[in-house]
Amino acid sequence: MRRCNRLLRSLSPLLAAAVLTGCAGIVPGTPESAAPDLGALDTGEWDTTRLSAPANGKDSYGRILESARLAEAVINPIDIDASLVYPVTALVPTPLASVGILAEVARPILTEFGMVAGYSVTAGDTDGERSTMNSKSTLIRVTVLSLHDPAAAAAAAQRIGAADFAAGTGNETVEIPGYEAAQGHWRPTVPTVGVYIAHGSFVVALYLRLPEPDSDALAELAAATLDAQLPKLDTFTPTRADQLATLPLDPDGMVARMVPMRAGQWTYPSISRRENYFREVTVAIGVRFNGAVVLGPGGVDHQLRVEQSDRTKPGEYGIDRLAETGLESLYRFTDARRARWYYRALVDNISKSVAESADAERALIAGPAGVPDAFCYRIEFNGTDPYHRCYLLDGRFMATVIGPDETFVRRRAAAQYALLAGAR
Repeated sequence: MRRCNRLLRSLSPLLAAAVLTGCAGIVPGTPESAAPDLGALDTGEWDTTRLSAPANGKDSYGRILESARLAEAVINPIDIDASLVYPVTALVPTPLASVGILAEVARPILTEFGMVAGYSVTAGDTDGERSTMNSKSTLIRVTVLSLHDPAAAAAAAQRIGAADFAAGTGNETVEIPGYEAAQGHWRPTVPTVGVYIAHGSFVVALYLRLPEPDSDALAELAAATLDAQLPKLDTFTPTRADQLATLPLDPDGMVARMVPMRAGQWTYPSISRRENYFREVTVAIGVRFNGAVVLGPGGVDHQLRVEQSDRTKPGEYGIDRLAETGLESLYRFTDARRARWYYRALVDNISKSVAESADAERALIAGPAGVPDAFCYRIEFNGTDPYHRCYLLDGRFMATVIGPDETFVRRRAAAQYALLAGAR
């Protein structure tokens, strides 16, 4: 099982490892939580009144929401190569957010042609790009950008491809079999290829890496990726740019079930980026945190799927929504029994990892009083101050909260439980 500090980027790798122990372990029946005494919980300053989602009203919020929607139209690279079990995802709601994912030269072109939203998923066979940049490794990055119309997408793809080609010394053209309109280029001594192509009102950008420089193999990999990706876009209906401000902030009620970042204040959609934070991949795209973002089954699949012999997918073990705010998450399962089995598998794996760790800063701590299903621990990563995390379960929901000390995290966990249990 991967180290617990991997949870700081997201819970997903550990969750995937936990659940892949076998869905056959789910037993029949519907677990029910005991009636809680919510008034007796020590929630500190945290408000346990469920907030109502306000109206949207801002294009900037809509671009983030649309980028999360777009995740449903992007393939999982693991379906192209089963070895690509280390994922990194990113919302790309603005041209500025594309920097680090696409070449810098793309930013002004996307601004000129009216980019609406975007989403990117990277998956590799080795954890972190810094460790694999000069090593023999495989990586697929698929980035899909939504523009106003097909004409804008076609022009943007052509311009970006030409600008990216011109920006690198020694670039040579790579033809992609079956895709005459695709613009591909590489440097003969470097085992990577960049590809740009328009499809309807979308621009699809690929960045692919193989262990050895081989233009034919890279071209074949690009063709296979486009074969899977382009038809998937045909199943997605993009939101018009003039309708972005009308997208609902919380259509599934997921954000309302999370403890707000500030007591009594709604948490609005946001993304933030921190360079060189704690994962090697930050050398390329930065660590990107989502605020009040809800992913559907496709986005969940990108984060959670780990290829094993049984090819288990998140949809098969019951997660249909994932809400993220910073390092806190809320998972919704299709039913309570799957949620409980998943939670128990996760707790067992973390407990084992903590018990086996030689790190003195890694330890289990008591959960909040009065919360029947809570699991908390302390962990220190990369020499920073320790932080504290709690997982808690109620019905078909599993939540995570964090805090700088035990009192803080227990109170926040109690408030999170009260929000979930009070909404039954």
